[in-house]
Amino acid sequence: MATVESFEELSNIGSAEILDDEKVLQAKSAALHALIDELTANGRMSDWEVTLVERVADSLGLRTPDGWLSVEFAYRIVIGQANNGTLPNLDFPSSVLAKRGEVLHANVFAPRLDEVKVKEIVLDQDSASFEFHEGRTIQHGQLRGHEIEVTGTVQQIDQGQLMVTSDRILFIGQKQTVELPLEQLVGMQLFSDGIQYRVSQLEHPPTFATNASNRDYLAAVTRAAVAVSNGEPIIPESNEPPDFPRASDELEALFEDAVQTLGWPEGWVRECR
Repeated sequence: MATVESFEELSNIGSAEILDDEKVLQAKSAALHALIDELTANGRMSDWEVTLVERVADSLGLRTPDGWLSVEFAYRIVIGQANNGTLPNLDFPSSVLAKRGEVLHANVFAPRLDEVKVKEIVLDQDSASFEFHEGRTIQHGQLRGHEIEVTGTVQQIDQGQLMVTSDRILFIGQKQTVELPLEQLVGMQLFSDGIQYRVSQLEHPPTFATNASNRDYLAAVTRAAVAVSNGEPIIPESNEPPDFPRASDELEALFEDAVQTLGWPEGWVRECR
């Protein structure tokens, strides 16, 4: 959340004798993240909030005609929109044959993981004897033993594109293709570095490695897509801007001073008000 302290820090950066471009970029990014934090306190982002963030980002130079300078901002907006019931519409890759009316909502690279059981053979007592003679090993009798499971380890078994569509979860791997109809999904498990889709009557739920941004992106889009598939789409928040309470005089003075010191456009002050 934007606080007096955060804007005091911006003011201090702006009044430094030598202004470091990287510090300015960090200060601008921190300010925009603070704005997004405030707008998405409930996890959602409505259309007017997206417009506000984009206009502030344009004023700060954090968004260009070619896109966002940091993909993290784009992720936060898409996730907020999905939580508000607005799903992105993407183009299917040429390698995928879409069904009639199917819409692609997410497409990320993701290795597929699975638990691989590690076993070892334990020899039965007195099952074999060995005799060493003149540097050679001579075996008498036969080896007899049994397998025991030592442990299980998660390993990458495939890699490819993981997609969320209006009909299914689709993984196009180098070795296998996995297709999970949305109506069969019963839940998701989120990990610090991955996501698992739980499907009815499937003993080993498919698990994929992702970074935190892709994990949250896939989870938000999947929830919204399943809601639409079930005929109960998420009802978006109002697109009308609310009447914001005016900021305190102290906060407004510090904020405006920081913006002016850094040479940012006055339009940003109006937008953030």
